[in-house]
Amino acid sequence: MSLGLETTVPKPILHIPYAYVMAVTFSMPVSALVSCVFLAYVLHFEGATTTHCKVPNFIPSISAVMGGHTPERYIWRLLMALFSFPRLFDGLLYYNFFSLSLSNRMTWYRWLNRTVLFLHLWQYVSLFQLSYISSKENFTWHRNGFIGFVVCSVLHMLAFLLLFRAGRKPLTRKDRLSLRVRGVCTIIHYLTLLISSYVYWRHNTYCEPYMYSWYSLCEYVVVLSNIAFHSAAFLDLGRDYYISIAPPSRLECH
Repeated sequence: MSLGLETTVPKPILHIPYAYVMAVTFSMPVSALVSCVFLAYVLHFEGATTTHCKVPNFIPSISAVMGGHTPERYIWRLLMALFSFPRLFDGLLYYNFFSLSLSNRMTWYRWLNRTVLFLHLWQYVSLFQLSYISSKENFTWHRNGFIGFVVCSVLHMLAFLLLFRAGRKPLTRKDRLSLRVRGVCTIIHYLTLLISSYVYWRHNTYCEPYMYSWYSLCEYVVVLSNIAFHSAAFLDLGRDYYISIAPPSRLECH
């Protein structure tokens, strides 16, 4: 008499489309930014817009919004903590996503995929650093976190576009739309960084009224263009991936 074994796969307890997870995730930094700017205007306008030049400004910088005062500081840090973990997971998801391509047989493609993963992870480590260490608490660490975030975001955008173009063949209509959205976000991101560098130089050199506010506006555009770039994941992963939680499988004897 033979003993038959059959694996029984239980039904999942929870089965959520990944698009829903991304919708909640990407709403967190936008909600944090809007609420913190609003509270800074209402509660701490003078303190949030004051610089070493002692000239008037009409909008606070992101650094002042995220770490200058409470409760803004707590709101920003809480939502960034909730936002960062799923985004780190997305980097691993994309690494596997691109590894499935036929181009993965090529050495340069595999190295580019690893580079994109590293830049993605380090970008969010830097974001975590500048979010949790304000410029008032430790300017050097905050500045280094900001530089790390900007450098990694710039390199990641370009490397991701190259990897996407090489790995997705032939391109579907959804792929072309994703590339177009990311391409526009990348151009806006790069141009705004160049403009912000010039405006920041003018602010420090001439201490002109409202000049730091224009730099602050550039900061907001840089952050929002980065969020929009990553939110194109809706087009790549949103409909095809799910998060499932199920009891362990069981072996049954027959």
